[in-house]
Amino acid sequence: MIKFESLVRAIHKSINDAAKSVEADGIRHLEKFFYQVDEKGEPIPDEADDHTDGSQHQPVREFKTGGRYQPKTVSMEFPVRKEDSVEIVEVEVPLIVLSPISTPKVTQAKFTAEMNVSSDKEGNIQVDFAKSQKSWLKSGEPVGNTRIELTIEASESPEGLQKVIDGYERALRAQIPG
Repeated sequence: MIKFESLVRAIHKSINDAAKSVEADGIRHLEKFFYQVDEKGEPIPDEADDHTDGSQHQPVREFKTGGRYQPKTVSMEFPVRKEDSVEIVEVEVPLIVLSPISTPKVTQAKFTAEMNVSSDKEGNIQVDFAKSQKSWLKSGEPVGNTRIELTIEASESPEGLQKVIDGYERALRAQIPG
């Protein structure tokens, strides 16, 4: 038997840890769209970008606060109609405006269990997981008596990120004639 308070605290910590992990993945996702630069505007190399081991895995670089970042861009050609001809204009397009951005977050966690409940001498609630009466071999179902449900959903982008994306979209529209 364990204190009910300890069980709730452990569940709460696990859910918080899961939420922090999902949020960190969202921030690391931004590294696909920006690179850090020095005072001169030159990209700062990252040792993690070196694939000397031959792996295809792209390591994750920590997105540091306080640094200076520039958007990763691609050059695209746009046709522009003139009076009697078509001219090609090259435009630098920030990658962040080409990719959908969603922010995942843990929105709901459910913990369902059958438990034996009692109290100790100090009046603390004590719980013990009830033993399942089912046999896995007979029923073909697992013997476990606990069901945990964790729902992870993509949510709206944070307002600050959306304003950054909107700014790059305006800059892109300004580059395209017409």
